[in-house]
Amino acid sequence: MPIEILNDRSVLAISGPDASTLLQGLVTANIDKIADGAVVPSALLTPQGKIAFDFLMGKQGEDGYFFDMRTALIADFQKRMTLYKLRADVSITTLQDWQPTAIWDEQTDVDGSFIDSRFNEANAVHRTYQKLDVDMAQGSFTEVRIANFVAESDADFQTNDVFPHDVYLDLNGGIDFKKGCYVGQEVVSRMQHRSSARKRIGLIQSDNTPLSNGQEITANGKPIGTIGSVSGNKGLSILRVDRYFDAISENQAVQADDVELNVSFPEWAASVIEPYKGAS
Repeated sequence: MPIEILNDRSVLAISGPDASTLLQGLVTANIDKIADGAVVPSALLTPQGKIAFDFLMGKQGEDGYFFDMRTALIADFQKRMTLYKLRADVSITTLQDWQPTAIWDEQTDVDGSFIDSRFNEANAVHRTYQKLDVDMAQGSFTEVRIANFVAESDADFQTNDVFPHDVYLDLNGGIDFKKGCYVGQEVVSRMQHRSSARKRIGLIQSDNTPLSNGQEITANGKPIGTIGSVSGNKGLSILRVDRYFDAISENQAVQADDVELNVSFPEWAASVIEPYKGAS
């Protein structure tokens, strides 16, 4: 089975009698809907509604939750949550012995693993946090993410720079629009009700030219995005969907450094992408 140990990620736990109540009022996902044996995408936002911390969340015991996130974010996230907790009866600790690992394709359901709910059943991915005693082949989780339109901070966007809608948290269970208030909720709800999100993750591909992280993408002479995660001639980018379809309607090429690109969006995002086709 293909596997990649995600050495750039670590795990933090928040547990205690008040953990659920505290987290429900802070993060974008619905704490009460996290299924046993699954991890869900979520974020802690700025008051302006942008992603300050992105992570996967799972249950730990009866009154605990764990956060699988980039190691570079752990210390700041712990400080932020310590400020938010005030007198809440919770403990915040890093789980030093936990190592995030991604497993996919055949026989992904390893004992003690968690389903990564960002991926559909046909492209199942599991996370495990323990050393595996199984036969495995090294793989590229970046390739898997690109093929499934799964963006992560640092590789695809900078924290404090994008809205949850930009990376499909509104469609993959990363936001609950009915659970009530959380940090940044007013801005995110307004974007949802007004259908005002103009940026979305697209998969970009050249014919055979390797792509590079950080390349600017233009359409009809206007910047529409920057290349994020790459694997050979494929990559992800948060694109201005309106500008992209304006260029396509005028038969203008989409390019990165004079390399022509093909762009696709996920079928499951058709409801938010289709309105931009021919909108101008």
